[in-house]
Amino acid sequence: MKDLTIFTGAFGSGKTEISINYAINFAKEYNVALIDLDIVNPYFRSRTKREVMEERGVKVIAPEGGLSYVDVPIVLPQVKGFIENKDFKVVLDIGGEKVGAKVLGSLKPSVESRDYELLFVVNTYRPFTSSVDEILSMAKEIEGAARLRFTGVVANPNLGYETTREDILKGFEIIREASRKLGLPVKFLVVGDDFLKEIEKEDLGLSIFPIKRYLRLPFLDY
Repeated sequence: MKDLTIFTGAFGSGKTEISINYAINFAKEYNVALIDLDIVNPYFRSRTKREVMEERGVKVIAPEGGLSYVDVPIVLPQVKGFIENKDFKVVLDIGGEKVGAKVLGSLKPSVESRDYELLFVVNTYRPFTSSVDEILSMAKEIEGAARLRFTGVVANPNLGYETTREDILKGFEIIREASRKLGLPVKFLVVGDDFLKEIEKEDLGLSIFPIKRYLRLPFLDY
């Protein structure tokens, strides 16, 4: 794990779910802080799972109380300090697309003071990242807004609870081709923990990161 790991991508790419799982996973080994910098999506924000993460040893930096669900660009004063805090491995959950990435651009000096990874989360079953050309275009937009270059791609092809093994493999091939054109490595393939054994059998030649689902839309009952 790098000192600072930043997850961003298109709306609905799954970056927040991945951020939560990533922070919880590495909190077994390190002092981990997760900073919720999603100023865009009022539903899928990592701060909504503050209690779950803190029970597992993750320090959560995000607006609290009545400000937790406010859809305004709140950047807490301690964000910069925690990004630069060498006592913690830090995970940054950034809002979707170039709108969300602008806040990252404002923190560029702090980000560059650490050994960081900026990871582009891609789900081919979401609008605007369903093809290689769309993925390349989205990467360019986000990098421009963030004023930082991606260091890797995270493959997260899924259709939520309707995902099949074939969906994962088909989406992954598109993402792998896009990553080649971007000149970036695929850091890992994300799969629901119920698909882990099936996908491991495929021997895809990269790390597989199984996740548990913590988030869901408030009007759905799974």
